[in-house]
Amino acid sequence: MTNLIHKYFINKIRREWASNDAKRDAGLTISDKVNICDNISYGHHGRDNLLCVYTPKNAAGKLPVIINIHGGGFFYGDKELYGLYSADMAERGFAVVVFNYRLCPENLYPAPLEDINNVTKWVLANCGEFNFDRDRIFIVGDSAGGQLALNYTTILTNPDYSKLFASDFEVPPFIPRAVCLNSALTNLVKDGKISEGAKEILTVYLGSAKKIKKNAERLDVQKYITSKFPPVFVMTAPNDFLFNEAKPLHELFLSLGIKSEYHVYGQPSDDWANHVFHLNLRLPVGRQCNDDEAEFLKKN
Repeated sequence: MTNLIHKYFINKIRREWASNDAKRDAGLTISDKVNICDNISYGHHGRDNLLCVYTPKNAAGKLPVIINIHGGGFFYGDKELYGLYSADMAERGFAVVVFNYRLCPENLYPAPLEDINNVTKWVLANCGEFNFDRDRIFIVGDSAGGQLALNYTTILTNPDYSKLFASDFEVPPFIPRAVCLNSALTNLVKDGKISEGAKEILTVYLGSAKKIKKNAERLDVQKYITSKFPPVFVMTAPNDFLFNEAKPLHELFLSLGIKSEYHVYGQPSDDWANHVFHLNLRLPVGRQCNDDEAEFLKKN
């Protein structure tokens, strides 16, 4: 019964969020300066394992690559929702790989991480065909996608932590050149304790209290971050409901000797200065944030 209740409310939220996102993007179109190669299969889970590649037209030479992990609380979102954003970043000179991954509650942790791992393997295997620069591959994620970006990059950079996932998937010998964490959810579990307000989403994400307990160590990501983590761009806004998670994470990176930039966009009085504002391409400050991230990636 609990699962049915979760699915009912999640489907309701999915419809509401989809309506809001459609209103945000209404009337906007993808530039004709961008090539799109869509619905490429990268795994064995049908529509849940499709990706899209956005590239700038008439680009010369190898392209730096953004692996873009969408947000949505682990239960919402797809590659289409991020089409405008991905194309916008492609106009800045990147190949952008955006993809569907398995969502909860239909699929449970660590299914999204396995899918991200398979996307990474796909990118590495297809550098020649798509003119990707193997030495300049970046990971970008927002909200829940930011948590997944943090989680996966920590797996890639800490062999001891990677062992906790050895029965689920095998990671390639790869570390991204840099990472961007946008309005990122980072504190599901910290120092062995479930963070305030996280229990409900963890129940949906993991399936039961028993599985939460079993996976607590794997979700306590921050204690496994090491100095091998690549340079990172951390951004938020004053009215972002995850605002208080950003600066402590930035300070943790700095304490470990990791190059980190921390950006807060806007003031509390700005009605736009909220969660994942950078996806709203009508906002000049949203485009400024994306310009800043593109510049950060290009210099790292």
